[in-house]
Amino acid sequence: MDKHPFDSMEFSELSAEAVDRIEQRVRHYAAVLGPPPRNMIRLPHTLRIAVAACLTLLVMSVAVLQVSANSLPDDTLYPLKRAMEDVRLEYSSDKPTYESELAQTRIDEFEHMLEQGKIYPQLLEDSNRHMQHILDETDDHLTLERVARLGLYQAELIKQLVVQSNHKQQEDLLRIGQKTADIQSQVGQEVTPPTPPSATVVIEGPVEAIGPDFVVIYGIKIQLDPAGINLGDTLVVEGSIDLRSNTFIVTSTDEP
Repeated sequence: MDKHPFDSMEFSELSAEAVDRIEQRVRHYAAVLGPPPRNMIRLPHTLRIAVAACLTLLVMSVAVLQVSANSLPDDTLYPLKRAMEDVRLEYSSDKPTYESELAQTRIDEFEHMLEQGKIYPQLLEDSNRHMQHILDETDDHLTLERVARLGLYQAELIKQLVVQSNHKQQEDLLRIGQKTADIQSQVGQEVTPPTPPSATVVIEGPVEAIGPDFVVIYGIKIQLDPAGINLGDTLVVEGSIDLRSNTFIVTSTDEP
């Protein structure tokens, strides 16, 4: 039988002083650490993994919520942001104050989108909704003052944007602007609703049809007094298109 390598090694015994020093150190560490807990429960390995996974998910969820707080309508996390706002509003002890914060948030989001060249009228409509809820729920002077300031700012924002928007956006902004003006009147602020921009148009062509108060040129119905105008006459008509009524308003007529 082969001898173990340790069999040929010689070990010297520790001196009594060395043993004493080791014992003192062990007692010192034990005093620092304290006695082990009597009722300590050691979780099974599988359960420890599950707990660790839950904690990881919790940390990740908090991180996602923090990121979603700065999201915008075209971001993936934006629906989560709005859902969390709804939950917080539901359990808020001061709904009017929180809704004023939400109205400000919607206006801020609208301006951030505007910086990207995008117009989202729905955000201003949501702002109106929050402001109207505040008026329905409180008569607190300071809160109403904040609504007045928000409404004035939003009304001016809409007026400046109407001329820069496409037809559909103009319709939305005009409707929202009218509601903003109504809200302002409820807090004692008179605001003139936005008006659609007028586009000057010159039409020259033959009269294709004549009605009691209009003529038709190139299929366009033009409101004017047709007295003295005959079918086939060539007219030069200058005017503007009213986007709200979708009519052509004549400012002058002439024959070439």
